[in-house]
Amino acid sequence: MFIATGLEYCYPKSQTLIYPEIMASTEEPLLVRGSSGCGKTSLLHLLAGLITPKAGSMYLNRQLFQPRTQAALIPQIPHLINSLTVAQNIATASWAANRTFDITSLTPSLLEVGIADLMQRKPAQLSRGQAQRVALVRALSIRPQLLLADEPTANLDDEAAFSAINLLLRQARSFASVLIVASHDGRITPFFKKNLSLSVAADSLARAKIE
Repeated sequence: MFIATGLEYCYPKSQTLIYPEIMASTEEPLLVRGSSGCGKTSLLHLLAGLITPKAGSMYLNRQLFQPRTQAALIPQIPHLINSLTVAQNIATASWAANRTFDITSLTPSLLEVGIADLMQRKPAQLSRGQAQRVALVRALSIRPQLLLADEPTANLDDEAAFSAINLLLRQARSFASVLIVASHDGRITPFFKKNLSLSVAADSLARAKIE
């Protein structure tokens, strides 16, 4: 079980985001909904340890959560390194975490997402969907206890969107990762039993509804 309580983040010379309690588990992934600007991406960045909260605590299985070693983020834009092959791009997560990288351990995932035969390609040779799947496997390569996905179905048609979210849910289950997805795409709401809706007041993120 992942729990974050009292999280606050203050933008320089701007609004303060005040988040409600965040709860998710391997059995109950969480969908964070809301319009652009309500703080969804900032929340994921807080949970991933990319930015520092003004206040708040995070726990995983009743232990203090260590985002830099226990979380992985799949950004909306894959941010692949153009000079590296697909295999090398996947390995960057392990290198950053100072872990040994073993591509063979990822073979089932590579086959599942359909990129097993793309390992020697460069990012310029990939489609948008292929690049997104590389980013997914890159995140999974460090076997994160918390998997975060930012707008995973953005700009995808219905068929591609449903395929992407199903793939994300299956892979999270396969790796026993707690999954939190941030999206304003109403099409994927039925895939999640647990939803958190965020909205913005005049000067802070002040309202939230858990369903």
